[in-house]
Amino acid sequence: MICLFSSLKVKIPGLNVNCIMTDDDQNTFEAFNVVFGPNIRHLLCKWHVFRSWSRQLYAKVSNKQLVKEMKVTLKELLNVKERDAFEKLLAEFENIHFTKSPEFVDHFKKHYCNRVQLWSASYRNFPHASTETNNYCESFHNQLKTVYFQRKFNRRIDRLIRTVLDMETESYLSYKYKEINHMPFKTHSNRYIKDRHAKSREIVDNDVIQLTSTSWLVRSQSKEVEYSVTQINDICPSSDFCFIKCLEVSCMGLCSHLYQCNCQDLKSNNLCKHIHKIHSQKMKGKITFQSDNFQVEESFSNVDSESDYNVGHTSQFEQGKSPIPNLCFELLELMKNEKVQSVMSSNVETVLRNLISGCRGISSKRKLEDDVDDPDSQPIKKYKFSKNKSFSTSLKYTSKPIEKVGIYNVTYGDLKSLDPFLPEDEILLIKSKFPDFVCGWLYDVVIDAFLYKLCSMQTTFTFIDSSVSQLLHGGTLNSKLFKGCLIFLPICLNHHWVLIAVHTENKIISFLDPQNKSKELPNDYVPCIKNLIRSLNANQVNDWRITLPDHILQQDAINCGLFVCYYAHQLAFQLDCKQGVSTLSFRKYVYHVLLNNAPIHKFCEAENGFELVERVNREFIKLSGAIYDLKITKEMRTAATSARAKYMQYLEGERSKEKTETKTSRGGNRIFKTKDNVPPNGHAPNK
Repeated sequence: MICLFSSLKVKIPGLNVNCIMTDDDQNTFEAFNVVFGPNIRHLLCKWHVFRSWSRQLYAKVSNKQLVKEMKVTLKELLNVKERDAFEKLLAEFENIHFTKSPEFVDHFKKHYCNRVQLWSASYRNFPHASTETNNYCESFHNQLKTVYFQRKFNRRIDRLIRTVLDMETESYLSYKYKEINHMPFKTHSNRYIKDRHAKSREIVDNDVIQLTSTSWLVRSQSKEVEYSVTQINDICPSSDFCFIKCLEVSCMGLCSHLYQCNCQDLKSNNLCKHIHKIHSQKMKGKITFQSDNFQVEESFSNVDSESDYNVGHTSQFEQGKSPIPNLCFELLELMKNEKVQSVMSSNVETVLRNLISGCRGISSKRKLEDDVDDPDSQPIKKYKFSKNKSFSTSLKYTSKPIEKVGIYNVTYGDLKSLDPFLPEDEILLIKSKFPDFVCGWLYDVVIDAFLYKLCSMQTTFTFIDSSVSQLLHGGTLNSKLFKGCLIFLPICLNHHWVLIAVHTENKIISFLDPQNKSKELPNDYVPCIKNLIRSLNANQVNDWRITLPDHILQQDAINCGLFVCYYAHQLAFQLDCKQGVSTLSFRKYVYHVLLNNAPIHKFCEAENGFELVERVNREFIKLSGAIYDLKITKEMRTAATSARAKYMQYLEGERSKEKTETKTSRGGNRIFKTKDNVPPNGHAPNK
């Protein structure tokens, strides 16, 4: 554990921790205190504490009714927030139950009474102490065990790390998907806060009694009880790490760090209905803003009640009757005040983001009209679509292998490296899984898979995987790998791809570098060529001839891997490597070959096929639009009806002729028919 926490501290050197919560695991806290300590607060998860108490009760107390009574008292003891009330209740619990259940009381005194500051709510009066359980960790652990490991016992740390990284990737992609599509991040705490805010409206104003400027009494609406609410801060002391807020307009600026209440409502994390009521009453006071030219004074009491404004009617907005422009202008002026900014800036930003997100969702919906145009009487509107240069399939947030090429699993991320016109959102999603992704830079699996496809068309062709050919920099390879008359070796050195082609029959080694214009072998590849010749079991180096054939060169910094595939393609089909090529067209060719949309064929012919398909698609779209643009008139309908009637009359005549010809002749013998109404033997039947 010390190694884990030390790695975390090295990764985030400025991390300051004020407390740690465990499930009473002493090893975790001691290791954490060694790295981030000293003086780290230690808290116990309330859920684990109460579960431990319940187990001990059932084990040490036989009376079931007494167990129920003690559980109620222990729960109250665990959640009471006032120090004096806690100490009094603790003493009463020990005195009352010592004679009834001495075994449990002894266990309670020995393990819990001497460290009440770890589990009692009365000692949790520091920032972020409202987090009372580590059930989020338990939920994560449950997902790991049930969903990912399927309740199978795992002992391997590498599988665990891999699984945790996959979980993190899925969580991050889900987060980025909501962020890109402007979807609000809803949590269960927001539902509780909205529910408590709605219940605060049911509290009568007369049931709130102000004792001092920072303390109030709120009468209960269901029983004769009064709750004490105390204001502890005017402004949130930790706005950067404050996540429990009320986003309603009448409770602007309310968060979990401003008030304390002695009620037992724990689900809303200190934002109970009494706190909502107190803060909304304070917000009803007048806020005044003065400037050089005018003075704005507005009461928030009308905002708290049901607003009479109807912001949904466009006609009011267009006529200037809508209050929205005035409210927006007033909000901008109020936010110029430094005091208002310090208190309200974060809440105003959150509320505005939610409003804009909702408006965007409504505006994107298609308008539904009551009177739909008749397609027979009015032409259908033609829509113009923006051209998208990207030719690859849209990324669907998965890295599942979509195509298996030999031993290679080609994923969406690998295929995306072929597309140089990726949208920004897809590049962002790909980089979240592949941080070293460069748009247009081919992955080695793409090059290897294409060479596998290329060599599969002839048994005399073979290639050596790029991960194996890299070993030529430091030594020789097994001679059994070099089988066939033409062998391709793709090599990547210093982030640059080159191709070595071995012609075993002619004993020629061709070296093709997309950036090398000279006729001399680069010094960096001399050891590689020597090790290659030794791997071929050559007795003398002079037996082999090394050539640098003329070839087309790359004009940018990302297409070296693509040109390696192109050189191999030209050599396999015995074509000239100097022949010009469109890099975008060849990228499409490789893309379709890997997806099995096109067989391995000469690139020029395959390119013509792609152009033909695209041209046919364009003509089909034009033809479809022309058909939809036809206006069917009354005369056209009449002509169509008349033609149909004539055609039906013609069919009836043909049927009657066929019946007449198949009748028996006058002499009683049947006439044998063929397709041309000629007897089978070519003569008239005998009488």
